[in-house]
Amino acid sequence: MTASTLVRFLLGDRRAILDVAASRRGWLAGLLLVLSAGLAREYDHEDLLREPWHALLPLGASLLTATILFALLGLVWWRRSATGWPPRGGYRAFLGLYWATAPLAWLYAIPVERLLPVDRAVAANLWLLAIVSVWRVALMSRIVQVVWRCHGWAAFQIVGLFAWGVAAVAMFLVPVPIISIMGGVELAPAEALIAGTTVAVAAGLVFSAPLWLAGGIAILLYRRRPGGPWTPDPAFGADACPVGRSAWGVAVAAVAAGLALLPSSQPEQRLRHDAERLLRSGGVREAIRLMAAHARDDFPPHWDPPPRPAYGERAPPLTDVVEAIADVDPPDWVRESFFRKAENMERSWPDGGPLARLDDESLARYVDALGRLPDGARWAGVHATSIAMVLRRPLERDPTLAPGTRRRALLDRVLALGGGEPPPRRRGGGDGRVTR
Repeated sequence: MTASTLVRFLLGDRRAILDVAASRRGWLAGLLLVLSAGLAREYDHEDLLREPWHALLPLGASLLTATILFALLGLVWWRRSATGWPPRGGYRAFLGLYWATAPLAWLYAIPVERLLPVDRAVAANLWLLAIVSVWRVALMSRIVQVVWRCHGWAAFQIVGLFAWGVAAVAMFLVPVPIISIMGGVELAPAEALIAGTTVAVAAGLVFSAPLWLAGGIAILLYRRRPGGPWTPDPAFGADACPVGRSAWGVAVAAVAAGLALLPSSQPEQRLRHDAERLLRSGGVREAIRLMAAHARDDFPPHWDPPPRPAYGERAPPLTDVVEAIADVDPPDWVRESFFRKAENMERSWPDGGPLARLDDESLARYVDALGRLPDGARWAGVHATSIAMVLRRPLERDPTLAPGTRRRALLDRVLALGGGEPPPRRRGGGDGRVTR
């Protein structure tokens, strides 16, 4: 197995696939390729010096998924072939084949966040994900077809069933702003793109489920044919093809290249990690001071500090953030980052906004902090619509909003600070009478 073998393998060449299947230490070279793919995926997304497990996560995930796919193929193998279960060394050979697809993930190393605006960067990342996913499914189908000497459609059915299951599990594990978009909440462009894509993929998984399940069951129920399809090629697990120097060189160079990318990106990720840890653990003032001590370019491009309300993330509380900004007086880029958070919270909580969820003490602190902000009027104006919605509620539903109460006075102060005025109030009973 040489470097050219790996290139031809990724293009689905039959001879190259069989060379990898017969490789003596192909799994070890594949292990290095998976590590390089982990570095390519995470070098500009995670603090790998403090949390190196992020780079190892693809290795663990690939080991798990490879085992599941091999078990599924083994079941078909046992059901359709007279040769029984895979031979000794079959699993190791399959790992070599599975891990040899890892260079496809090198596409994730393209720093689209540094090249494109945030919404176009999200779109580019989704396209890269689609390209890698489709390519990998097609390549694994070709591998199964060549190694198990079966029909291409049967191989695609089995691999497609496996890919469908992996995608379905991922839909439950990966956080996305699904509830927000299903509730008709206005999202930021990048969040809306992610949510829309996720809904489309989920719909595709649901409607395609009968196809994959029926195809897989049909293959399993088909009678045995000695010497027919699903009889593995003799090269599979033969350990007859050594890994050449050029292939080792590619694997080692790929890992080295991934490590070489770290000095350019890890300082940014370290700052991001420190700021997010402080924000989520209650050290909001320390986080704002840390951000204020650095330029925006010292942090990752398009970094979105917590909270992320569209994803259901509520920490840190808005009151703590605004108080810290009023006390620290950070640069404009810090103010703008959290001002957008306030706008996003209004979009994500349409039933009265974030202020409706504050108790009187927290609301009083928030109003005081707004009064100390140089641009407090702009911040207060963000809440005008949701406050108007709250103040239109019948008094019988919420007596704390009656004129003269502390909560009503605080909300009126926010409206006044934002340049608005209290809206007309309806009495209970729905009789349409309006009173101030």
